[in-house]
Amino acid sequence: MLTAAFIAVMTLIVVASLPVWVKVIGRWKSRQPLIEPASESPTCIPGVFALANVLLWLGSAVFAIQVFRLASGIEELDPEQLTPFQLSGMMSVTALCQLVFLAVGTTLVLSITNGHAKLGWRFDRWSIDSRIAIACFLIATPIVLAVQTVLSLIMPYEHPAMQAIVESGSLLPILAVAFSAIIGAGIGEEIVFRGFIQNWLQQYSSGWMPIVVTSALFSLAHWGHGLGPITLFGFSLLLGYVFRQTGSLLPCIALHMLNNGFSVFWLAMNTLFGQPDMVS
Repeated sequence: MLTAAFIAVMTLIVVASLPVWVKVIGRWKSRQPLIEPASESPTCIPGVFALANVLLWLGSAVFAIQVFRLASGIEELDPEQLTPFQLSGMMSVTALCQLVFLAVGTTLVLSITNGHAKLGWRFDRWSIDSRIAIACFLIATPIVLAVQTVLSLIMPYEHPAMQAIVESGSLLPILAVAFSAIIGAGIGEEIVFRGFIQNWLQQYSSGWMPIVVTSALFSLAHWGHGLGPITLFGFSLLLGYVFRQTGSLLPCIALHMLNNGFSVFWLAMNTLFGQPDMVS
C-alpha cells in the first residue's frame, strides 16, 4: 500500500513539473538564463571569514558529539551499538549546536564588515525565491530519485543509523531526525556551503568553477553509505546555480528543506507502516 502511495505522489510531482519543464525548455531554446539573474549579488567575503566559519561549523559538531557522549555516559560512540533514541538524540543535539555556532559566526562577520557582507540574506524577493524553490523541487525530485535508484543497483545504499531508526518503529526518533535533516542541514549546510564557501569563491570567477568546487566539497561532506554523494553532487550543482542567479540563500534553504523533508516524510512512513522498495 505504501509503495502505491509513493508511486501516486511521484506521479503528481511529475505532472506538476510539466509546466515548469515547458518554461525551462523555452528559455533554453531562446538562449535565456533558466533563472533570471538578480540585480544585486551578495558581497563576497574575505577568505579568512569563510574558513573560520567552516572550521567553526565542523568543530561545533565534534564539540556537540563529545558533550552528548559525556552527558549520556556512553563510553564509545559506535553508531551500530547505539539505540535509535541515542542516535537520533546525538543527531539533533549536533544540529542544534552547529546552528548556534553558525549564528554566532555569521553575526560576527556581519558586525566586523558593518553589514556589507550580506552572505545572501535577502528578504526583498521572498515571493519570487519561494516560487523558484518549489519549481526546482518539482523538476529535481524525480531526477534525483531516478539516479539514486540506478546507483543503488550498482552499490546498495546502506545507512546503519537510519536503518536502526526505521526498525525501531517509534515516531520520536523520526522527529529528532526531522529537526536534524530539515532544520539543521537545510539551514546550516546552506549557510556554510553557499553563504560562505561559494560566496568566497565567486570573487575569483563568475562562471561554474565556484559551483563545481563547492558541490565537490558538499558531496565529500556526505561521503559514505554507497554512491549517495554522486546524487548529492548533482543536487548541489542545482543549489549553487540557484544561489548564483538569485544572490539569495533563501531559495537554497527552502529547496534543501523541501528535499530533506520529502525524504524524512517517507522515512517516517517506512517506520510506521512499512518500507516501499524504491525508497532508501
